[in-house]
Amino acid sequence: MVAVPYESVFPSVLDVLMDNGFIIRSADKETGLVAIYQQWADESQHDAIIALEGSALFQPAGSNATKIRLFLTGGSQRLEITGGGSHSTDSSMVGKVQQNTSSNEYKKILDLLESGLLAAGKAKPGS
Repeated sequence: MVAVPYESVFPSVLDVLMDNGFIIRSADKETGLVAIYQQWADESQHDAIIALEGSALFQPAGSNATKIRLFLTGGSQRLEITGGGSHSTDSSMVGKVQQNTSSNEYKKILDLLESGLLAAGKAKPGS
């Protein structure tokens, strides 16, 4: 919950997400639904391509607050040698998908939204 009226939150949230590398796949102010996507390479995982995808639902919660709900999924892919021997150059993409993203990812995005709204002067700290 953010102590900011829904009408003020919705446009700012789109700016915050885009300014932090998220692609807005769709957004509908009337329903409050925003679909997001982000992708990056992670050197600590042998340059695996990491993707985070999700939906955020923004709903009025009284006259001066907005409820935020998130659902996130994650995935990764990396190139791996899969040939038959130590000198083989055969390779393929190996990947995985997480239907339930870690709580750290949820916290990271919620903190990002709160700090972005604070920077825009539209939220009160600790709300």
